[in-house]
Amino acid sequence: IKSLNGSYVDMDREKRRHHLYSRTIDKAIEVEHSDNIDKLREAAIRLKNSNKLNKLLLVPHKNLTKAIQIMRNEGVNGVISNMGGTKKVEV
Repeated sequence: IKSLNGSYVDMDREKRRHHLYSRTIDKAIEVEHSDNIDKLREAAIRLKNSNKLNKLLLVPHKNLTKAIQIMRNEGVNGVISNMGGTKKVEV
């Protein structure tokens, strides 16, 4: 589905497990609601494989420290933010 700002958003839950949540010409966005470390790692790997310049991982606030550690372990450069956007950490 194409959103108003021109990015493509895949709303099907099954497909979202294997594809990025949203992408534009230079940005990849991945949203992970789960506490599961394996799912956070999969989201980080999807961002790493996206070949986009700007990478953004959105996680619940309680998972922010887990996501930072996983992004560093996987060697992904990008920004991790909580869902509300009040906290942002660049990795």
